[in-house]
Amino acid sequence: MLIAIDSSLSLAVMVILPLYVPSGFKWLASLLGFKGDRKLGKEYILRASSVPNLTQTDALYMLYYIAAKTEHDYAQALVYMQQLNTRFPNNIVFKCRNAEMLYRNNRVPESRVAFTLFIDQCNALGDECNKRDAFLAYYFLTKGYLEENNIGMAKLYYGPAVINDQHEHKKATADLEKWKEQLGGTSKN
Repeated sequence: MLIAIDSSLSLAVMVILPLYVPSGFKWLASLLGFKGDRKLGKEYILRASSVPNLTQTDALYMLYYIAAKTEHDYAQALVYMQQLNTRFPNNIVFKCRNAEMLYRNNRVPESRVAFTLFIDQCNALGDECNKRDAFLAYYFLTKGYLEENNIGMAKLYYGPAVINDQHEHKKATADLEKWKEQLGGTSKN
């Protein structure tokens, strides 16, 4: 497969980055000639992701991130993440993000399988596993079973969620506290 050298991702970064400059420094970005354009930046990223090149994987991840984290378009984010997960089936980060997008698209049974595969790989890594990702896996498994009123299964995942909670996701941490009495657990708060 021919790998093209493409500057689309670099152009995208230059066009999108000024949108995320802290307000106190926008004057400096403007002085340097940087103008943010979300639509144009996304077009460059789409171009970089659509042709085989050295930045294709980075572009796909950026598209996933934009769709999931800024646009909350979980259906589109799942499309990008499934491409990455298929291309890199042993990548533990992609495995976790794919499972989360399955959950957020109400594909709960599939997300459970994906989260379980992630947890198995995470357990094999031991301390090298990212606790934030482990927390999210256990959190979404707990939440999914609670939504089905399956308290027994929710309890299995609640404890590991509490243990792995890094307090980086305020709503999820608040949910754990809210569920504590229902699930008979303790919290680190």
